[in-house]
Amino acid sequence: IAMDADTVVTSTEALQFSQVPKHLVVIGAGVIGLEMGSVWKRLGADVTVLEAAETFLPAVDQQIAKEAHKTLTKETGLAIFNGVKIQSITAGDSNVTVNYELAGEAKTLEVDKLIVAIGRVPNTAGLGADTVGLQVDERGFIVVDDHCHTNLPNIWAIRS
Repeated sequence: IAMDADTVVTSTEALQFSQVPKHLVVIGAGVIGLEMGSVWKRLGADVTVLEAAETFLPAVDQQIAKEAHKTLTKETGLAIFNGVKIQSITAGDSNVTVNYELAGEAKTLEVDKLIVAIGRVPNTAGLGADTVGLQVDERGFIVVDDHCHTNLPNIWAIRS
């Protein structure tokens, strides 16, 4: 997906919109995507969240995921679709066309903005983790336990 920093953006650029989009799509229903969608929905945008995973928040306890889904859709007003296969994204000067497949049916959305909230990478290069013995996984993420504690005493890290 080609970012253009205007109509097709990451969550970083989404924090810099000069006005509330009328309709936006968020690709990715992880923590960042849901947070971005919730913020823009509360500010007045019509928000559609498209997620490739078949299950909503698959890494989370499913009872909690079910409650979160209910809150985000019924109370917050997000339109969340799981099991989506993105076919194409075409950015125009002031809009974005998203063609996707849902349950075998071709769908199209024309929106003002598209937030891509997938594929974030860690920013740990040059951190010196190896110098101090901080454990980092094969993708470069700092390894933490269920309480966000690293392998070093008195050092915690937030995981996403």
